[in-house]
Amino acid sequence: MAAGTPLSAKNCKVRINNTILYNSKWTATPETAMLDTSNMEGMGFEDEIGGLRKLDVHVEGWWDAGANPYDAPLNLQDGQVVNFVLFTNDLGSPSWSGSALVKGMPMTADVKDLIKYTLDMKAKGQFNTPTGSAV
Repeated sequence: MAAGTPLSAKNCKVRINNTILYNSKWTATPETAMLDTSNMEGMGFEDEIGGLRKLDVHVEGWWDAGANPYDAPLNLQDGQVVNFVLFTNDLGSPSWSGSALVKGMPMTADVKDLIKYTLDMKAKGQFNTPTGSAV
């Protein structure tokens, strides 16, 4: 059996509306709704089928004081719809992408640390999963 090909996240990128969003971590969480089809003929076992699919996107990073992401061109305000791309290995690499509704963008200030943000979004409609090789 061949060994896998691990990949460092150091070259990952995030683009929102084709604009750089400086970040240090992103998470894409796809999920399918489970529709219960359990019945009395199932010998006491649950059964499900897949329903609607969704994608939650979570991005973390330091707040860019020189290009405030709450202002244009990013305008990352709750309720805004944006286009996003989460690249796995620099621009043009396999990526998560689509349009998303901004759920919120909390900011955290700790006297011992940088000012940081978290961005939470939910894909609107169809989204794309990473395909192809990232190396």
